[in-house]
Amino acid sequence: MVRPLVSRRQMMHIAVHTIMWEVSKIMFDHPFGAALPTVESVTVEDPVGNQPSNIIQSTDPWRIRVKWSLGLPGAPWAGAFTYQVRAYLESIGLGFEDQVGPTVSVPGKFVAPFDFEALINVPAGLPVGSYKLTTLVNAVFPGNVPAEMAAFVEGPIVQIYQFP
Repeated sequence: MVRPLVSRRQMMHIAVHTIMWEVSKIMFDHPFGAALPTVESVTVEDPVGNQPSNIIQSTDPWRIRVKWSLGLPGAPWAGAFTYQVRAYLESIGLGFEDQVGPTVSVPGKFVAPFDFEALINVPAGLPVGSYKLTTLVNAVFPGNVPAEMAAFVEGPIVQIYQFP
């Protein structure tokens, strides 16, 4: 048997760091070439700061923070869009599968920095279970006309539990 050169704890740290890095490098699908829009992070948050934030009591509200940016040189056109951000839970096994929280609209802007953020507030009362969170960021023109630019982020896993 070959033993790794790093401990299990170090391996876990490396794995977590790698997962966070991959989430931070998710690109938008788009036809704009050098614009390079990227999703910086999708984070599940407990409004009062409880940890871990992805294990949530069914009677507690929670939120999802989504950050993204558009890189130069193509970013000045970013002001032409509104970005619609939605989050969905997909049950692991049988159970609830639908959008959670409202669709959040974030206006574009014509001046740098081209950094954006949306906060989706999820109300209490979701069914108990384990879920994969999928977050979508879609660019739309005025009048809700879809643009050819969207980002899709899968993860993290969210556990909803009921406290006796």
